[in-house]
Amino acid sequence: MEREILDAILEAERRITERLGEEERKKRAWLEKVRKEVETKEKAAGEKLRREYEEACEEARKEAERGAGRLVREAEERARALRELDDGVFREVVRRHITRISPAGP
Repeated sequence: MEREILDAILEAERRITERLGEEERKKRAWLEKVRKEVETKEKAAGEKLRREYEEACEEARKEAERGAGRLVREAEERARALRELDDGVFREVVRRHITRISPAGP
């Protein structure tokens, strides 16, 4: 009888040890799966941020080019207008500005 009880206890202990081993393997597999999922999500988030950054930089570059183009066109238009300005009109404009700057006049 004692032997049977001891055998039953040893068998129960063996099953508990096996079950603990199985649970440990499941835990490790689950942790590895979660680690890979987190790495994948982290990588995807990093790639998304990189793409968004590159797109924002590209858009800023295009906007700067458009703005620079507008400034160049405006400067060219003003330069053209000044080149086409009659000398008499040009002198009158300069005289008015000089009068404003210097009270003594030209």
